[in-house]
Amino acid sequence: MNLKLWTLFFSKKSRVTILLLCLVTLIFTSVIWMRAADENHFLVTSYYPFLPNGNCVQRKEDLLHASIKNLGPAGKRDKGPLDLRISSQNFTSTNFTGFVSNLSIEKLKAKKDLQREKLKHSNIGGNIANSYDQQVSCQDLSYTAPLEHLQNTKILEDDLLSVRRHLIRKSNKLSSDVQDKSRDEARKEEDIVEEDWFRFGGSAVWLETEQCYLVFTRIVYSRKKRKNHPHVSLIRAQAFDKNWKEIVSKSIPYLDTIQPKNLASELTKVDKELNFESCELYGVNSPDYDRCIVQQARNKLKMENAKENILSRYFITYPTVLEIPFTPGADYRGPEDPHVILRTTDNSEEPVIVFNMDEPGMGGRKIYSFMPHRRVDPLLQFSLSEHHLKSVEKNWTPFFHPYSPAQSTLSRGFIYFIYAFSPLEILKCSLNDGTCAVVFDGETVELDSSASFKGMRGGTQFIPLPSSLPAVKGKNIWIGFPKLHITDCGCAHRFYRPMLDVLIESNGVYHQELIVPSLDFGIEVLSWDLVSTDCGTDTNILSPNSVAYWDVVGQDDVTKKFEDYMVLSVSEADTLTRIITVRGILNYILGIYRDKEMEDTFSVSSNSRDIIKKTLTCVVHDAKEQCKIYGQFHKGLEKKE
Repeated sequence: MNLKLWTLFFSKKSRVTILLLCLVTLIFTSVIWMRAADENHFLVTSYYPFLPNGNCVQRKEDLLHASIKNLGPAGKRDKGPLDLRISSQNFTSTNFTGFVSNLSIEKLKAKKDLQREKLKHSNIGGNIANSYDQQVSCQDLSYTAPLEHLQNTKILEDDLLSVRRHLIRKSNKLSSDVQDKSRDEARKEEDIVEEDWFRFGGSAVWLETEQCYLVFTRIVYSRKKRKNHPHVSLIRAQAFDKNWKEIVSKSIPYLDTIQPKNLASELTKVDKELNFESCELYGVNSPDYDRCIVQQARNKLKMENAKENILSRYFITYPTVLEIPFTPGADYRGPEDPHVILRTTDNSEEPVIVFNMDEPGMGGRKIYSFMPHRRVDPLLQFSLSEHHLKSVEKNWTPFFHPYSPAQSTLSRGFIYFIYAFSPLEILKCSLNDGTCAVVFDGETVELDSSASFKGMRGGTQFIPLPSSLPAVKGKNIWIGFPKLHITDCGCAHRFYRPMLDVLIESNGVYHQELIVPSLDFGIEVLSWDLVSTDCGTDTNILSPNSVAYWDVVGQDDVTKKFEDYMVLSVSEADTLTRIITVRGILNYILGIYRDKEMEDTFSVSSNSRDIIKKTLTCVVHDAKEQCKIYGQFHKGLEKKE
């Protein structure tokens, strides 16, 4: 009996069971060893579901010494938009000052104690500071380093006359809303466009799969002849190649439709149905040839419209005006202030446009998203049940979190927003139904109204560090360019400039590690009336719209410094879309961990409120000073006290 049991135990099925038990034991033992080794920094692991390049470092400052090994051959980099000769082009270097918010107080205190001891031996008295505000000065928090920008910037153009003709030709409800027949009959079409139609700054993003930039721009038709008093706002969509030459008739397939295999034959059928035959089949002197030519002329427009209708089921074709539904009739209708962010999955990449719109019955101006490369439910309104939304919502800043990747084409996943910068407030919103929840706000660090600054507003999207860099264990890092919006500071009534902001999250706690109050990249900004670069009396605007592209193309083997390039789109005087190429953003950001004694993690403590308030005070003061200095050289107004 025992022999039979022994034989049964070692049957084929049982041997598989034993093998599985051994395998589980081996894995369990390996995990224990890995955890023990990790505590001694022998093994690097990660908490995240995916890593930028399959590598990870322990601390943020380790990025200063990280080696990038997977930049790939030049052929792979050709898929990006950069000219391979860009390194040799003319860049201008400018020092910019920012302020950090996560200094190591203990190290700073030790440094100052040492200085105080030296003063004591020199018989020079020194006051002992107790509070954070007394211990830390703006000079302690300030960080200055160079950034380079390409001297030649690009200005994007569009033909508003053709846009107007296209909209009127559609003969729909919008067609009648973008014209005023009683006034327009006696005017030339060119004068109508010159006086009543306006372009704002565009928001651009590079689409690697299609090898083109996509640019989304607000255009306005105003019956008051003023760009800040629109009757209708629309979003114009254009495609550009890597050299910023517009691509006309650029067709991109919708992500949620299945293209027929016989699309070409369907288009051929349209030709046959409309009798669009080749006239070359007849002799040039034949009566049939003349008849064919006349018939072709009559049917050409019908054929083009029929083909366009077929193609529009499967493709979006640039340039176009996005078909975002809204209720026309009154002034200030339609989508405003579009900003774009790229949503990527394992299988696709697509632009997501975030904008605000005032629709009747919706309780005021709200935030929406639109996915132009989708046919099914492309429009979404965001809502927040637990939060009292304002009657006018603007400037939500989008970013994507690696903890919430879009895993399939069926679920669109989540998008995050910086709802407010000061105090910092973060929302997590579903891209399926638009419902949002607050995941971080000022209450987490017990901030009050004294730590509020309304002059820091939404600008570009926030993006992670380039994927060729290793991840930082337990941290997520994004950068973006908020918009500085301050008033009566010495240049015009309202003063807009790009800011630079580094956002870090660890264990659900978000903080802004570095804020640069103002950057203008040496641009002499056009006045609101577009006639000079004086500050003027109204508004002086250089507004950040989007980060179109950012990547690392090289690294110095000795210094470990990176060669990275970023392409920015900015709006000048709320009219021009200017493209700026910046070099060295990555070195600039990481330099704070070389030059400053930074804490590795921002910890919520009794000092958190004072830390944030102190940095904010320095940022606001420096921003106003830069506005005042710019005004002194550009016929600015006297600063109001």
